[in-house]
Amino acid sequence: MTTRDAPSTDWDVTHRVVRRGDVALAVTERRPKSVSTEATPTLLFVHGYPDDQSVWDGVAERLAGTFHVVTFDVRGAGKSTVPAKISAYSLQELSADIAAVADAVRPDGAVHLIGHDWGSIQAWEPITDPRLLNKFKSFTSISGPCLDHVGQGMRTWTGPIGDRLHQAVRSWYIGFFHLPVLAPTAWRLFGNRFDDLLETSEAIAPSAREPRSRVADGVHGISLYRANILPRLLAPRRRSTAIPVQILVPEDDAYVTPALTEAFEEGYPDPRLRRLVPNVERHLMPGGHWVLRSRPEAISTRIESFVARVEARTVTNRVVRLVPRSPRFVLDETPLHWLESDVQTTHTVNVLSLLLPAGEHWFAKVFQEALPHIDDPLLRQEMRGFAGQESNHAFAHEKVLALFKKQGLDTEGMLRHIDAWFAFGTAEPFGRKLPPRVDAAWLRHRVALIAAVEQYTTFLGNWVLEADELAGASLSPEMISLLRWHGAEEVEHRATAFDVFEALGGGYLERTIAMSEAFGALLYLWIRGVKTLMASDPTRPGSPSWRTFFAAGRRKQLPTLEQIGVATLRYVTPGFHPAQEAGSGRAAAILAGLSGGRLPGNGEQRRGAAGGTP
Repeated sequence: MTTRDAPSTDWDVTHRVVRRGDVALAVTERRPKSVSTEATPTLLFVHGYPDDQSVWDGVAERLAGTFHVVTFDVRGAGKSTVPAKISAYSLQELSADIAAVADAVRPDGAVHLIGHDWGSIQAWEPITDPRLLNKFKSFTSISGPCLDHVGQGMRTWTGPIGDRLHQAVRSWYIGFFHLPVLAPTAWRLFGNRFDDLLETSEAIAPSAREPRSRVADGVHGISLYRANILPRLLAPRRRSTAIPVQILVPEDDAYVTPALTEAFEEGYPDPRLRRLVPNVERHLMPGGHWVLRSRPEAISTRIESFVARVEARTVTNRVVRLVPRSPRFVLDETPLHWLESDVQTTHTVNVLSLLLPAGEHWFAKVFQEALPHIDDPLLRQEMRGFAGQESNHAFAHEKVLALFKKQGLDTEGMLRHIDAWFAFGTAEPFGRKLPPRVDAAWLRHRVALIAAVEQYTTFLGNWVLEADELAGASLSPEMISLLRWHGAEEVEHRATAFDVFEALGGGYLERTIAMSEAFGALLYLWIRGVKTLMASDPTRPGSPSWRTFFAAGRRKQLPTLEQIGVATLRYVTPGFHPAQEAGSGRAAAILAGLSGGRLPGNGEQRRGAAGGTP
């Protein structure tokens, strides 16, 4: 059923009901007179608690002459249905309501979503749902974080402890709302003074709402907290979105402090949220929690500007896409001892080519197994790019193994030993299919091992990109180019395996155990690999020694044990994320210098393009 109000100066107003199951949602549409709805972007507004859609009137009226503006009463508020069960207020149900309204008002396209307070909290759900990717063009969030992001932040928040305490104090009412009798009773006794509170605290004039309606919405909306807060904070899910997101942060918000969204800023110590929401911009602005009522002109201006940029596609796209690259290296002229400093240092670096082909093919295979268990579309995209990059690394180092054979180095026994290690790391390690729960745990543990190893490859990648002393001692610009291309891509995808591990349910204890296993295995294999290469070297250089290794570290031609130890300890620090590992500025330059997957022409050019001395 649709009814029409008397038209305003610049727009027409219609009311309708959108039904989803047993719930009827009261929807208001404002359409500009001068432009057809089909040619006008649709803005869908979702109100918070304890409001109804009228809280948006000041903003909506300023935008209705330009946009197709849609507001609605969420379930349990205003003229919409009031479900009896608390479970009916879950984020999944609220998300489906938003999607249903979006479908009804814009069946042929996508909408720009704007949410405030609980309207924003619930709007995070559909914009991070892979099944609803095509329904939303952008999202503007005001004073309403994603509960899953908050839950993750409670575990990893690296900001000052004072910020945590400040937010905890501001959130006192959340605990109160979980009290079964006191909370609704308080609303019934004092809810009619709510407008007086806003007038005193934020200098907002009383609304035209009936106090009785406000009280009823306050009582019903308590179910929002009871249905969602504890489940999401105690068991947060990975929620990501690639659509442009604008976060508006009132500086004087009495309930949601600015610190709660600081993690979205560039340069924040913990980059997790930036990875989950790569296309995000955050704006501080004067005002309190109900800034949409106290300063509707400022809010409407921000929304209009953001939507216009999204429509014009001028919003910066920060989605990271891992691209498999296949540069060609000519290694035929590489001498046996391509580092002129000493033989042992050469073979210490050469161990990489012994370990990596089998290891990185295994990485790619495990990721193929894990892919069906990952719902996050951004992470799935990264996983495919990661697997492609690792496979290309393996193929490149297989060419180095062919060079070893040509030079008379016997590596067959060591390679069989390495293959045996990775043969155990299959989906059926004992030749039998594992029970489902054991299989899931075994898959997660293998990913945990990959994530731990990736900490070392990231460390080595950063190191080799900056190791001008290594390049200066090299008699093979091609080998340095190969190592630096490989190192640059390791830096680029340094966080992917870790994110997959966490998405599979991995935690701190399992991560720490996996790191201890990886450290021991790599130490053993590296020492054995150096011994194998030294023993098969036709020049008979003798046995390797720790003294020679330490001397190479002092020359900065090998990493030191101290550097390796610090990288290990960083990984087992609570709250760690690999994206916190400083990426070399040379990595991006190297990867950008690859044209069509090829390095430039001659060896000297290749050395420069691959990050040699500028």
